[in-house]
Amino acid sequence: MSAIDMTGRVCGQLTVLSRAENAGGTKVKWLCVCTCGNQTTADGAKLRSGHTRSCGCLNGLGSSRRSTYERFIEKTQPAENGCIEWRGGLNGVGYGQFYAGRTSLSETGKTYSHRWAYEYYVGPIPEGMHLDHLCRNRKCCNPEHLEPVTPRENMLRGVAPAAQHARKTHCPVGHEYSGDNLYVHPVKGYRVCRACGRIRARENRRQGQQNQQAKGA
Repeated sequence: MSAIDMTGRVCGQLTVLSRAENAGGTKVKWLCVCTCGNQTTADGAKLRSGHTRSCGCLNGLGSSRRSTYERFIEKTQPAENGCIEWRGGLNGVGYGQFYAGRTSLSETGKTYSHRWAYEYYVGPIPEGMHLDHLCRNRKCCNPEHLEPVTPRENMLRGVAPAAQHARKTHCPVGHEYSGDNLYVHPVKGYRVCRACGRIRARENRRQGQQNQQAKGA
């Protein structure tokens, strides 16, 4: 039975050019070109089944594999305001995501684009610290726009409602969030004005007494 002609077929990243000459063995092999530019020979059955989808660049075996830096740079674009914006995939809140291979940052190989840029150009991020975007642009990967800060400081610099509340120094009626008047929830971390708490407690007791008197009348 003659071999299936696969010339011109696209299998993953490979395009079949022709049947490989002097391939040897009983299996029919085909000369292919990968999207990375590398040429390779592959078994026809594996091409058709999807077991072979590249020259090896997808798993790091190809001689023409692009470096992590090259893949990173091609997904960035300088902006007029000095930001270097990420043009690749974003997560649900707008931070760039980048597959850099398995590193100390991520066992899955995924990391944030701005974190990868900072570690590549500047150095390791101090343990327990977050990178704050000084430009307020979450897609920015410019290391000059990034500063390691504590998680609390990073939150306080934000614009979300929680950050705005955390920056307040007084409760809504004017009591200062400080000293004996401040209570911080040990788990959730939110702040409570003790003076307002005492006022509410007195009002609840007064209302309770009135309700009891009304029932006894």
